[in-house]
Amino acid sequence: MLLECLNKAGLAAILVLVVTSMTAVGTSYSVTRIIAPLRDARLVLVTLSANFVLMPLASLGLAAALRLDEPLADGLLLLGMASGAPLIPNLVGLAKGSLPLAVGIMILLTAGTLVYLPLILPLFLPGVIVGSLSVARPLLLFMLLPLAIGIVLKAYREDLAALVKPLLDAISNVSLGANSSADLIAQYRQSSPHFRFAWHHGRRVTHHSRRGRRMAGRRRKRRHAAGGRPLYGRTRPREPGL
Repeated sequence: MLLECLNKAGLAAILVLVVTSMTAVGTSYSVTRIIAPLRDARLVLVTLSANFVLMPLASLGLAAALRLDEPLADGLLLLGMASGAPLIPNLVGLAKGSLPLAVGIMILLTAGTLVYLPLILPLFLPGVIVGSLSVARPLLLFMLLPLAIGIVLKAYREDLAALVKPLLDAISNVSLGANSSADLIAQYRQSSPHFRFAWHHGRRVTHHSRRGRRMAGRRRKRRHAAGGRPLYGRTRPREPGL
């Protein structure tokens, strides 16, 4: 019950995060500024090659190296082929990078995924049929539509766009924190008893280690106060002439 609630809360938080972050980006930049980085042919070629050639090959190689079961290998391949993650602008914003470049690349990868995934995935997974509409619907609804709304709002009501952007940023940050917290709690609840035992045992070892260091520090202070003589045991007789 708790895991189901956490999964639903994490999904709701990620949807709010994507919608608010895309709208906030749209209220900040115009279409010309967003597509300007895409005029660099070398950048576009490298981006497409890395995401639609290297990543699928790396997924296949990693699945073979780890000898993953078929469902896990198929899932890893699907992750490697589906590019254009909606969190790209958020991560770039946290890193103080170029948001127009991040949004332009995200749009490029999203459009590429709409064409690439239905055509190429059945070649690696025979019998799997991917409809373009099923892939396009969530991307258009939760990513491109909020971005377009923000761009239109900035173009016609720039004062209102400047007013709502801080609110959208705040909601986006809260949603990111909520999603991360829900994922961490869910992963902890799903972890095996051995992992939880190792976690708690590691905490106990760390606690005793810190306690031992504090006790050693107190002993050194008492020894220094006693003139350098040891507190326990007998002193070793000094050699003549020393």
